Amino acid sequence: GSICVISSFGFLRGPKWLWKQMVAKHRLPVSIGYVFSMVGTVYGSMYARSYLITVSFSAAQLVALSYFVVSYVPGGTRFLNVVFSSTCG
Repeated sequence: GSICVISSFGFLRGPKWLWKQMVAKHRLPVSIGYVFSMVGTVYGSMYARSYLITVSFSAAQLVALSYFVVSYVPGGTRFLNVVFSSTCG
């Protein structure tokens, strides 16, 4: 499902544009975290067969995807930073 969300940006604007956006300096940590969390989710569910690992990486994947998508809304990243800082301490 989350790959479909990322792919939709590539479909609307083109894969070259998407790649440039994903490796932009301010989005690169989120992109790396997203890919790492996808790999971790697959590892946790298929190889480790651990519910805790799978849920942890799935939550990280959700956070990274949310940040990536909302970063295209004006003021979106600031809103997410306020929400995460107030809920996470």
